[in-house]
Amino acid sequence: MLLALIATGASVGGVIAGYIAWYRRAENPALEPAVLERGWGVDELVSATVGGPLRVGADWLATFGDQRIVDGAVNGVATVVRAAGTQLRKAQTGYLRHYALGITGGAVVLLAYALVRVWS
Repeated sequence: MLLALIATGASVGGVIAGYIAWYRRAENPALEPAVLERGWGVDELVSATVGGPLRVGADWLATFGDQRIVDGAVNGVATVVRAAGTQLRKAQTGYLRHYALGITGGAVVLLAYALVRVWS
């Protein structure tokens, strides 16, 4: 509770100090130096970089990166899934004895793996 009161008091004090500084700024023009009036030159820097070399890089990424890398990865995964589905479809015979044989074979493989891990 004490920490909450201290934090609240500090934030209210900061708001009051800011209001007083803003209210008295006409009396003290040095409160905002020239570099702050221009926003530290961030706007000029962004305009110079985004309008020039970064735009060329962004255009290249939009064409090559998106079409080749992103779309290529998505289409590659789709191709792999389609091929796997085509191969797995051959295992769907509809006969119960085939499915029971597959389950039994899987259980034997798991049991053999567990025994090898225990005895190693």
